[in-house]
Amino acid sequence: SILINIPYDPNPKLTYEVLPSKKYRKTILSGQGNCSNLTFGAAYKLIQDDKDFSILHFFPKKLWKNGNGHTVMLVKINEDNVIVDFLEGGLVYGLNDEPLYLKIDSLSFVPYNSLKDESYNYFSDILENDLGLILNQDLRNYFDFVSAIHLPIGNTKVEKLLYDALAILLGKYHKIYVKNISNLANNFERIEFKFHLLWIRIFIVAIITLAMKNMVFKALKINK
Repeated sequence: SILINIPYDPNPKLTYEVLPSKKYRKTILSGQGNCSNLTFGAAYKLIQDDKDFSILHFFPKKLWKNGNGHTVMLVKINEDNVIVDFLEGGLVYGLNDEPLYLKIDSLSFVPYNSLKDESYNYFSDILENDLGLILNQDLRNYFDFVSAIHLPIGNTKVEKLLYDALAILLGKYHKIYVKNISNLANNFERIEFKFHLLWIRIFIVAIITLAMKNMVFKALKINK
């Protein structure tokens, strides 16, 4: 029913909403966003409905760091693994039984939204890419964390960077399980990522420290 009712915008815009409920409204209810935006927006609704699913990221071997790839959802329908492609508005059937080792059996794409047609640009070629998986519970924990601490600051891009960095810093960001990370990034790339992550943490701690210092200063000034 989610797929059927998405009012896809013919010229969709990326959405940077970090608050899960707002992302859901912006994507699934308003038809905006790319494959990742739409999939995470739908995930909020499915979590609210207590439905089981996983999110799949397909990473091109040399282009994933630039944001290239494709994001979909993996669900069970009548005990069969089925991919829900929210960007294309349809379901992909014909997968094997192991979510982390998808193989081509007899793949078929069935559109479920009148604004989309039967043409399809991703499967089965995309199955040659490296695969990352996000589990339902990990995403639920991340959504709960962001929803609990979120305060709007007037800029969705900054909010996205800030709250995701806080989630990483505090260990609340959802894990992405990669089948074979050695195929995805070499040793230098992994060291480079850890270096950037360290500076993100330092940056967030500095912001929190300055904010607390400012609050204490204001409190002392008021008391005077």
